[in-house]
Amino acid sequence: MDTVYYGYFPTYEAYLCALVHIGIDFKSYDIYSHFKLCSRYSNQFGNLIFVGLDNELNKVYAMGCKGFGDVVINSQSSFHKICNIRENIKYIDTVKISTSLPHVIEKIKDYDCLYNTARRLFYYWCQKTYSKAKYFVEDERLFISK
Repeated sequence: MDTVYYGYFPTYEAYLCALVHIGIDFKSYDIYSHFKLCSRYSNQFGNLIFVGLDNELNKVYAMGCKGFGDVVINSQSSFHKICNIRENIKYIDTVKISTSLPHVIEKIKDYDCLYNTARRLFYYWCQKTYSKAKYFVEDERLFISK
């Protein structure tokens, strides 16, 4: 079963949960390359970002919905019905682990004088959110397997 993690932004909580789901440990991951990805693709609302394959070779995606998750999910489900696509997809909302810090980072990252502050805030956010994301994904995967 393919999995789509979705939240307000596609590259913050949703992408972090997708990384955890496919088994990437943030301790050995380059957080600043993740910051560059967030800076580049954070406004890709409604687009699926392929993150990788999990242990069972299921595809894992991240998606940003800007608060309209139900609308995007319904439109994708309708598209699947129209095109006779019979894949099972599990959508997981990451609102349980979301914080307001990504919104602050998004507002200040484009200003040259605040770019380094945004990077440091992003690093802080990753350190604080990673353990929550790890437990969240483990709970969701247990729920899916039942």
